[in-house]
Amino acid sequence: QHHTKMKSSPLCALAISSAACCAVASAFVAPTSLPECSVGTRCGVPPQQRQQQPQRQNSAPLFSTQDEEGLDWAVIRPEGDDDEWDLTKGGVLLAMDSAVKATGTVSGGSADATNLLRYGKLTEASDADVNAALAASGSAVICTGTGTELYKDPGLSTVEEITLGPIDAVSKALTSSPNVAALNGADSVVINLLGGKDLIMEEVIDAVSLLAQNMGEGAPSKMTFNSISHKDIADGTASVTVMAAGRGDADGALGKAVANGEAYFYQGTWYAVLDEDIIKE
Repeated sequence: QHHTKMKSSPLCALAISSAACCAVASAFVAPTSLPECSVGTRCGVPPQQRQQQPQRQNSAPLFSTQDEEGLDWAVIRPEGDDDEWDLTKGGVLLAMDSAVKATGTVSGGSADATNLLRYGKLTEASDADVNAALAASGSAVICTGTGTELYKDPGLSTVEEITLGPIDAVSKALTSSPNVAALNGADSVVINLLGGKDLIMEEVIDAVSLLAQNMGEGAPSKMTFNSISHKDIADGTASVTVMAAGRGDADGALGKAVANGEAYFYQGTWYAVLDEDIIKE
């Protein structure tokens, strides 16, 4: 499937981006159900399930001051046109270090964002601490995947192609070796996406919906998602961590997050956002 660059609105003035969709062969649903792409791979979303995205040419990053209509939506900007930001001080540093989390529900294979939170930091967690929390709470990791945005220059005679980081991450998760026992035995499933400061909400919604549609009949009806955008995650990359929420409790803030089915695995490292780091407006 071919796509042109599209314009997307920032999530509550905090841009979350990355970018379109090919090569999803599901480990839960037979890949023969997916149509052939013109480039010889299988598209992630059948034509009848695709939604037309609004045109986007230059998705605004965190500190842009105007959208395409000239409206000022920046969270932080200098008072004068000739002033410059000092990215190492004060509120600008706080905003840059913040982790922005969107949460939402998944129903009938369709995701819907419902809430937005901001955390003072993204916390790195050790394998030992995460494994201890998993064991104590009864939560389990179902599958993980890491994706990368890939742009193909259209040149003079071909169509511009973009593979979205979140969609690529879902593709990798679906073609991994999922923990089917944990999926089938779960009361609820939580889909956790982690990306850089360029992560766009529409792309998250598409990726979560695609994953939910391909989890098979054994998946529970109760399904939610979390999506985090943070500057320490490389632009153009994203990871997805699918977890079965546990029925027990685990000690500490990290234990509480894991018990609720929330943790993020990215390039060999575990990450979390903790309740104690929530920034209250």
